[in-house]
This record gives sequence, C-alpha cells and structure tokens, in this order.
Amino acid sequence: MMVLLLVALGPADGYLHGEACRLLMKLEVYDDPRLMSSMIGLGKVMGIQSIEKYVQVLDDKLKYSAMLKEIYAKVNGKTVDDPDLVAFFKFKCWA
Repeated sequence: MMVLLLVALGPADGYLHGEACRLLMKLEVYDDPRLMSSMIGLGKVMGIQSIEKYVQVLDDKLKYSAMLKEIYAKVNGKTVDDPDLVAFFKFKCWA
C-alpha cells in the first residue's frame, strides 16, 4: 500500500508533490484525495503550468470538474466563487 503524507510547501517539496501526482495518475486512482492535495501542492510550488498535463487527463474523464475547480482555486489562493475564476470555469465548461 502506498502511503503519502505531504504537508510542507518548500521548493524541494515540488519534487515530492510531482512524484505523488505522477504515481497516482499512472495508477489511475483519480478519486484518491491525495491526488488533489498533491496537485495543489505542486501547482503552488511549481506554478499552474506544472499540473496542466494532469488537469487535461482529468478534464477528459468528464467527471472531475468540481475537483478541478477546487484545485485551480486553491493554487491561485482564491475561492471557487471568485468572479474571475467563475468566468474561467465557464470558459472551461466546468461551471
């Protein structure tokens, strides 16, 4: 069983979050709560572009819109109801 506990958000932790995302995506365990926390951590440390590949995979599955909205909001330090993000979510058809 894989055990991941990632809390800190330093530059070196970007690697840990990235590896956690990579492993969870490879195993296709998209509903695992560690995936969302790892994507948020990776996005905060390395920037939103670092998670775009994973976002595309989840977006193609068509059932992870709520999770993607929360990830984008937390990476940007905003709420899901922020007017700027609401417009972006409509553009992405996640509304």
